[in-house]
Amino acid sequence: MAMLALSLLLSFSACKDKQTEITPEPETSPEEVQEEIQTPKEPVIISLAGGDYGYPSPYLHYSRGPGSFKMQLVFDSLLERGEKGTIPWLAESYSVSEDGLTYSFKIREGVKWHDGKDMTPEDVKFSFEYQMENPPVSGISTTLGKGDNIIESMSLDGNDFIVKVSQKNAAMLENLGSVRIIPKHIWENIDNPKEFTDEICGIGCGPYKITDYDKEQGAYKFEAFKDYWGQNHLVDEIRFVPVSDGILAFDKGEIDLTGITPDVYEKYA
Repeated sequence: MAMLALSLLLSFSACKDKQTEITPEPETSPEEVQEEIQTPKEPVIISLAGGDYGYPSPYLHYSRGPGSFKMQLVFDSLLERGEKGTIPWLAESYSVSEDGLTYSFKIREGVKWHDGKDMTPEDVKFSFEYQMENPPVSGISTTLGKGDNIIESMSLDGNDFIVKVSQKNAAMLENLGSVRIIPKHIWENIDNPKEFTDEICGIGCGPYKITDYDKEQGAYKFEAFKDYWGQNHLVDEIRFVPVSDGILAFDKGEIDLTGITPDVYEKYA
């Protein structure tokens, strides 16, 4: 999932996230407590190889991996996949009934959409209903209500989102947890989401918000969402810039991270 990939990217930049501390010389006695002065922290910007993969909306990004990754920077899900498996995300906790047919997710409070409005359990229920009726480009949402993913009912009980399914499915928890949550106040009157190209279709509640997209250049700019509910950002801005050769661009310092092929591995080992 996006957070695992993003954590690798963030760890790459963590060494840049330092603050320089300056302690002034005492003007009176050594015992006097001196106020610590910190220089303003420089924003951490990561540049990566670009390429057009569509607008990062669940309905406009291209189905290839980079398109999904960019969309998942903007839109969060109930659960995420960490190093040790499934972890709570927009759902602060979850439970599964003994018969494996009822899933309950306690929706996290204090989550904001990028436009400043509150994310609510009603948004979560709406997201499932809307995506079952209007399957997005990719992800498990495209198969909800089909095959082994039959949902019998969805309901809210306070902050709890409750899903009942028709048959036990070992993959159901991950399937439900990976659905990207979209704001009801933006999408509820959109009849054809694949033709909804207004920039507000990129409003999510994920760690980054899309602030610039150039389709012709294949360039993107994502800025850290300052009101994000989760951990503080190590990277303030992620840029995807057009390059003709990733390794050459890396050598020139135009991008900060790139993939390499086996024939050049020893050069960078």
